[in-house]
Amino acid sequence: SEIEPVTPSNSRCQQEIFLETPSRQAAAGKVRRKKKPIQEIVEECMGKHVNKFLQLEKEMEEKFLQVEKEKTGIRMEKS
Repeated sequence: SEIEPVTPSNSRCQQEIFLETPSRQAAAGKVRRKKKPIQEIVEECMGKHVNKFLQLEKEMEEKFLQVEKEKTGIRMEKS
């Protein structure tokens, strides 16, 4: 799976930060709910990104070790 760059269009986290401004809420006629502090939103979002990165890193390492194991097996057969 390919890692997408984080841009405002594909990041729900950034949408939460940038799209839910009080003026837009008022314009939409929404009842103003208590907003999460930006710090809390950022921490949640970063946690998701970090966990995704760590998962991908683990998968890459497993694939690398598998390839190394196969290379070693091929070398053993040749000698």
